[in-house]
Amino acid sequence: MFKKIKKNRGFSMIEMIVVLAIFGLLSSVTLYNYGDFDRNITVTNLAYELALTIREAQSYSLSVKSEKGNFRINYGVSFFLDGSTNANQSFVFFADKSGADRNGICHNDSGDLSISANETTCSYSNCTPSHECISSKLLSRNTIIKRVCALSTISTETSAMDYTTGLCKGTDTTELAITFERPDVDAIIYAKDGSTLSNNYTEAAILLEATNGSQRAVVVRNNGQISVEFINN
Repeated sequence: MFKKIKKNRGFSMIEMIVVLAIFGLLSSVTLYNYGDFDRNITVTNLAYELALTIREAQSYSLSVKSEKGNFRINYGVSFFLDGSTNANQSFVFFADKSGADRNGICHNDSGDLSISANETTCSYSNCTPSHECISSKLLSRNTIIKRVCALSTISTETSAMDYTTGLCKGTDTTELAITFERPDVDAIIYAKDGSTLSNNYTEAAILLEATNGSQRAVVVRNNGQISVEFINN
């Protein structure tokens, strides 16, 4: 009696095409989600980096860190949003020096310690170490500073920003400076409301946004507390 030999069958062309199509679909979904995941991680890291820079200004002020031999220094972080790309992707680390210029705001001029007509507010495009601006920091090209909010001392709101929507509950401002003055850990918050720049604010919130819409807010309260809020994922 002869034994019947079974032949092993391979994949048909149709089965191979179906498998390749499923593999391609899964790969596309994975790559698309990886892009969102990467941008979420980037905006989160930048938010914490900004929070640490503000904490550094607080630490420098408390430890009496000198700047070019001057020990009477208050340090701070400044935002100046004029609508340009770099301005909406940058912030300035500055030293508020002693003398007439110690007013909580970063100014750039010829380097003297008096307020003069040729002074301009520090920004990414206007930051020279000859006076108060120490350095300007540029965010990733995939992340912008979407808006800056400040809560006035006379406001009935309880926070500068709605941390669910990312919209301002307080003043939606284009100019903000956060300064620390020894021996206090408290933050002095300056913001512009219209044409008026004052320090009558109790909280500031800086909203960062990635290209996929993911948002993180760096929140600074006048008691010196600094935190990062996740607006959405």
